[in-house]
Amino acid sequence: RYRLLETIREFAREKLVDSGEEENIRTQHLTYILQLCQQAEPALRGHTQLEWYARLTQERDNIRAALGWAEKTNVEAGLWISGNLWRFWEDVDLREGETWLQKLLEKPESHHHLRARAKALYAYGIILYLAEQYAALGEVAKECLTIYRTLGDQHGEFDGLIVLARFRFATNDLTYMELEQQALILSKALGDTWKQAFALGHLGWGTMEKD
Repeated sequence: RYRLLETIREFAREKLVDSGEEENIRTQHLTYILQLCQQAEPALRGHTQLEWYARLTQERDNIRAALGWAEKTNVEAGLWISGNLWRFWEDVDLREGETWLQKLLEKPESHHHLRARAKALYAYGIILYLAEQYAALGEVAKECLTIYRTLGDQHGEFDGLIVLARFRFATNDLTYMELEQQALILSKALGDTWKQAFALGHLGWGTMEKD
């Protein structure tokens, strides 16, 4: 990593623009960050999670630059990046995650990329729940689940059930237990032990909180 005086950085940026290569370089950079965040999502729940949290923290300026470019040129990539980082936003910076997700989800073209949009909606829903913004959470959770069911994506459907259950739990709608039971049944059908544990955790936590 190179540390540059701001004047030198600005001069280098001007030269890059003058060369006509800025778009190409920034697009390559976006592709790299997209791949990095795809690798990061499962790693953030594994035994190397501390290393990945440290790596993503070190890359925050690069992530911000990539998201800024995606917002202008490739909304689908931006949705995937911001959606895959939901655990990072959850643990490190809810406000920044909320800002990027809201910006990208508000883009009209986001509706043309349903899988990426659903992923971002799930991440946004988790953040809204933690930030206690329940008024907005309901519609976000419902859309997330609807898209995944329309796509026939059962792994995504599990996520949609969980985030909608969180909304109903937060608003004292006791049907949240039904959604969590559906999520548990689905996780067993998928043979996904991590999702089973996640669903059981939600069931146990919800029962404890309401008792």
